[in-house]
Amino acid sequence: MNDDDAAAPAAEDAPSKKVGNDTPTPPSIQLRTALRRYLTVLNGVEQIVDLSKPHLPSLDALTHIVDALAAERGVSISADQRLQIRDILVDLLIAYRDHFDELGRLHSEGQNKSDIQKLHAEKMTAIWDSGYERLSETSTDGVLALDLMLSVNPEAIVRQPSELFYSSLMVSTVSACEVYLGQTMRAFLRTKPEALFGTEIKFQFADINQFDSIQSLRNHHIERQVEGIIRQGGIEEWMKWFQTKVKVDFPQVTESPNQIREIFQRRHIHVHNDGEVSDLYLAKTKDAAKEGLTAGQYLGIDEEYLLQAVDRLRSFGIALAVVLARKLTRKPDAALEEFEGYAVNLIYGFLRQRKFHLVIELSHLLTDGMGKADRKLLLQVNQWIARKETGDKRVSSEVAAWDTSAMYPTFDLAKLALLDEVEQAHELAKKLVDNGTLSEQEYLDWPLLEEVRKAFPGNCSNEGEGLVENVANSPQVELPAQALSYDEQPPVILEERTVRDRSPS
Repeated sequence: MNDDDAAAPAAEDAPSKKVGNDTPTPPSIQLRTALRRYLTVLNGVEQIVDLSKPHLPSLDALTHIVDALAAERGVSISADQRLQIRDILVDLLIAYRDHFDELGRLHSEGQNKSDIQKLHAEKMTAIWDSGYERLSETSTDGVLALDLMLSVNPEAIVRQPSELFYSSLMVSTVSACEVYLGQTMRAFLRTKPEALFGTEIKFQFADINQFDSIQSLRNHHIERQVEGIIRQGGIEEWMKWFQTKVKVDFPQVTESPNQIREIFQRRHIHVHNDGEVSDLYLAKTKDAAKEGLTAGQYLGIDEEYLLQAVDRLRSFGIALAVVLARKLTRKPDAALEEFEGYAVNLIYGFLRQRKFHLVIELSHLLTDGMGKADRKLLLQVNQWIARKETGDKRVSSEVAAWDTSAMYPTFDLAKLALLDEVEQAHELAKKLVDNGTLSEQEYLDWPLLEEVRKAFPGNCSNEGEGLVENVANSPQVELPAQALSYDEQPPVILEERTVRDRSPS
């Protein structure tokens, strides 16, 4: 639990109910509840992937084949060689699979049989020669390479356990996103029930008599509307719904709309088409033609693709919730401010997890609408940190032009650290720790000060030297994303005292 958790209103557990005086639950609370549940699922997927890594190789039939044949021939292979050989065999399976898919397409188009047979012979020879050459180079044993080639049966291509595992997790991930989108729609319709005006719904008198209030009837109507929208459409139709109803479109909530579309379509072909590209997939994904994909081609899901999809859907979900909350809330509003603080806290958590791409994207999407000027500064600093870590050379000039003269001293510290003025940053940090502006723990936690801690290991304070040396020498220790609240107790930067007279231009 973090400070955001402790401060969450009790009404958050019942977003469909009313809060005193028949007042609807604020949209920020409804959306935050939905977002937290959604993020819990995504975090769970990542944990499952991480925990399963040691066990997947034992389920891999190809790995067993490599070990068995090497033992039979008395050939010693290293762990790295085993992985390389397995990857080559996977490439062989994919090449065979794509080739047979192509043959099927040619037959369905009525191509000349002799031409197809000639193509088949040429392609099989090319696949064999390429595979044998790669295996010979890797295993340093021609006989073992031949055994390995013969072990791959092109006529009996099966999915590897890891493929099935990641495919299943992908289906669960996208399903969680669909559920979440439905919850955001409900939050909107509960807040703006007038959006239902003009919609038709038929009831028998006996049906109406089951409801004890107009509110119950309205909630039932909302449920039916949302279920219909989710059931009858896809991500494109759902985002059009948000555009029509709330004036929220794709570019406001993601910097990679085409990739989001592709994620949903890939899930679709894994559920309905055994992972093979369909005409619908080609029509719905704008980059498919550029990548040379054709109908019938198999598109797998590996660990890298799955985790990238999780992160894209995570960023999309956070941005959607915050943007919707802003659209549905009259400012100033305490619940919205608290929700924005929660979002800032999440972004800081991603920074500590070294998910720099999430920090950069969410900062781009959410900074301009932040209600508090100091939160904009927090996001700007964190974005600079993330961009610097990813090698963005423009950061130095942007930071050099940043005027911190009218700001709280911790921003001076941030500027020095971003410009790699390590010695000056350390001297200022010591002063801030000694006068109580900066705590030792904050000094140890802030990712921006990592290079300072490396250059000057040990306690930052001039008093009580050596109390935290072991921690200070371990700057890479990663804490959970929500280990502390960057809103209520932001490391280094104290929210209410940050900006004195103005924000940087």
